[in-house]
Amino acid sequence: MGRPSESNGGERLVEEVFQGLNRLAWRAAFVSGWRRALLCGVAGALCGLAQPPVYALPGLVLGFGLLVWVLDGIDETPQGRLQSAIVGWFFGIGYFGVVLHWIWLIPAGTPAVLAAGPVSAAALLAMLALGPALAVAAAHGFWTAGPERVLVLAVAWCLAEWITGSLMGFPWAALGYAWAHNEAMLQVTGWTGIYGLSLITVLLALAFVAGLPNPSLSLEITTARSNLFAATKWPGAALLATALLLFAGLARLAAAADVQSSTEVRLLAAGTDHCFGRPLKNANEGDAEPPSLLLVPGLRCENRFLSENGDTLATLSASLAPGQLAAVHSERRAKDDVFEAIHIIDGDQRIRATYDKAHGMPLRDAGLFWFAPGTSRLAAGGQRTFAPGAVPEFGALIGIDGAFAGAVVDDTRRPQWLLHMADETWLSAGGPKQSLAHARVRAVEEGLPVVRAAVAGYSAVIDGVGRITTMASPDDTAPLTVSVPDVRPATVYGRYGDVSFLSLIFGTGLWAFFVSGRPAVRVRPA
Repeated sequence: MGRPSESNGGERLVEEVFQGLNRLAWRAAFVSGWRRALLCGVAGALCGLAQPPVYALPGLVLGFGLLVWVLDGIDETPQGRLQSAIVGWFFGIGYFGVVLHWIWLIPAGTPAVLAAGPVSAAALLAMLALGPALAVAAAHGFWTAGPERVLVLAVAWCLAEWITGSLMGFPWAALGYAWAHNEAMLQVTGWTGIYGLSLITVLLALAFVAGLPNPSLSLEITTARSNLFAATKWPGAALLATALLLFAGLARLAAAADVQSSTEVRLLAAGTDHCFGRPLKNANEGDAEPPSLLLVPGLRCENRFLSENGDTLATLSASLAPGQLAAVHSERRAKDDVFEAIHIIDGDQRIRATYDKAHGMPLRDAGLFWFAPGTSRLAAGGQRTFAPGAVPEFGALIGIDGAFAGAVVDDTRRPQWLLHMADETWLSAGGPKQSLAHARVRAVEEGLPVVRAAVAGYSAVIDGVGRITTMASPDDTAPLTVSVPDVRPATVYGRYGDVSFLSLIFGTGLWAFFVSGRPAVRVRPA
C-alpha cells in the first residue's frame, strides 16, 4: 500500500510545481502599466546577474521566462507592437544596468568616457536598451502559440546583440560571457565565437519555459497531466545539449597540450600607483638572464607622451638589459589628436615600433557621447603583428580592443601570441573581471595565448584554450616573470569569423519557420 501512496505523492508534487509555474506565467502575462515595466526591468536584471563576476546562470532562465510570459499577454496589433518594444526597452535597462554597474562607480575626476556622471551613464543605458527593444518588437511580430516562439526571440535577441557589438561598437555585454568561468563550455567559442555561444545560451535558457502552456490562450490555469510531458521534454533536451557541449569542451581541453614555450616576458605589475618611470629601476636586478621583453603598463603618468619626452625615454632605455626590449603603454600626439598607443623601445633610446589603439571608447568616437570627456581617440589601421626579433611575433591590443570578437588578429600575418595592455583605473567593482573574461574568450576564439598587463586590473597569462596559467590581482605591484604558452592551430572561428554564428542564426530561423503554427489568439480577463 505504501508504494502507490508514495507514487501519488510524487505526482502531486510535480503537479503542484507545474501549477505554480502556470500561475506565475498567467500573472506575468496579464500585468500592465508600471508593474509591467518594473517586472521587465527585474527580469533583465536577473539575466544581467549571469554575467561576470556573479555568474548566476539560473537568472537567465527566470529572466527570459518572465519576458516570454509578458510577451504572451500582448496583442498582435500596432499598439501591441509598441508595447512589446517598451517591454524590451525596460528589460534592456535592467540587463545593462546590472552588467554595466561599474559606470555608476567611476572614480570622481577620472578622465574617461562616462566620467561626466549619472547623466552620461543613464544616457548610455537608454541607448543600449534600444537593441533589446527592437529585438523584442521584431520577435513579437512573429509570435505564435507554441514553443517555437522562443526560437524567434533567441534569433532576434542575438542578432541585435551582434549588431550592437560589431556595428555600433559596444561589444561589452554579450550573453555568452556568462560561461567565461567554465573552461569546457568556453570551447564553443572556438567554433562559433562569442555571439554563437550567446545564441546557444539563450536557447538553453528559454527551453525551460518553452513547453509550458501559453498563459494568454485561456483564462484558466492549465493543470492537465497531459501537459506535463510537454513541459519537461524541452528542459530535458536543454540539459542533454548542455551535457554534450560540456563533453565536447572537455575533450578539446584534454587534447590541448599543456606545454609552455621557452619564451619569457616580465610584467611590471598592476597596482593603481604604478607609473612607468619608477618600476624599471629594479626590474632586472639580480637577474643573470633577464627576459627578452618587459611589459610596462603606465598610461596614467606624468609625461605620458613617451615620444615627446626624451628624459623618460632615456630612463626607460637605461633600465633595459643588453638586447632587451620594452613594450610601453603610452600615448602619442598627432596634430590636435591624442592616440592611445603601445611603443616598442630598445636600449638605444629608440622607439622601434608603435601600435595605436584600433577601437575607440564605447560609442564616443561615433559622436554619440560628445558631452562626456575621453582620454584618446582611435586610430585607423586596425590590428598588426609585431616581429621585434627578441620574442615570437605578437599582436597588440589596448583596452577595449580585447572586447571585439573577430577583430584582434592581423588578417595578413597571424601572430604567435597576443599582448593586451590596459589602464583600468576608470573601471570599478566587477569591471576588471569582465575585461579579463573578454581576454579569455578572445584566446579561445583565435587559438592564441594572451598575455595581459593591466593597471588596476588583472594581469594574467591565458593559453590558447582559455586556461589562466598565471594571474596577478589589481593590488599586486611586484614584477612577474611568466612563460608565454605555445600557439595553437587557427580555430574555425579564427578562419571564418562570424560566418559560423550567422549560419547558426539562419538555421535557427529556418527551424522556427518550419515548426511554427499560426499566431495565437490572445484573450484577456474582463
